[in-house]
Amino acid sequence: GAMSRVSFGTDGVRGPAGTFPIVAEVARRLGAVVGRRAGAGARVVVGCDPRPSSAELERAVAEGAARSGAVPVRAGVVPTAALQLALADGRAALGVMITASHNPAADNGFKVLGAGGRKPDAAVAAGIAAEIDAEPPLPAGGAVPPVDPAVAAGWLARLAAAASAAAPALAGRRLVLDLANGALVVSDQWVAAATARSSLLAKWWKTAPFVTPAARHRSSTVVAA
Repeated sequence: GAMSRVSFGTDGVRGPAGTFPIVAEVARRLGAVVGRRAGAGARVVVGCDPRPSSAELERAVAEGAARSGAVPVRAGVVPTAALQLALADGRAALGVMITASHNPAADNGFKVLGAGGRKPDAAVAAGIAAEIDAEPPLPAGGAVPPVDPAVAAGWLARLAAAASAAAPALAGRRLVLDLANGALVVSDQWVAAATARSSLLAKWWKTAPFVTPAARHRSSTVVAA
């Protein structure tokens, strides 16, 4: 019926986690659809933000991709940009990000990323939604690989290099990091990587008030003087 149809836009779908369509059963079907589109043996990179519901949904997407013959690459908790960079670098054919961006922490969502890390256009998004609707339910379970740290490491290396190059221009400036409900854990790693490459970055970061991991599920702003 109309109530059970997945409405999938160019930026994916968002909603309250645990209610249709933000449930593991739909995540599994989405993984299968994306895996089939990628092709047998092709890599599908899957990442998520640190929302409480993300881990279950991320595993379900990876299970679905594996069942359709693709090879899931589990990035763990990373920003969407890390998946886009992995796709642009050819580490995978397609990607799925579990995130609801700036929505409240109780929400979650799915974004499909195409070749080069680009969002699907409206026609492709509609096709994905139709295929999810047509996909039969998949049983839970199945082997999935462990988290591959290479996706986050590649993104952190790229950011650290850019931050180091920009360090002279940062002198005396105030920086704001809007972490919202995003991948704070990785942001913290980025800061560590960037400051290790630049004594100037380290100097301003030491004076910056930084939110604790307990605050990662609510909107937070970090100001560095």
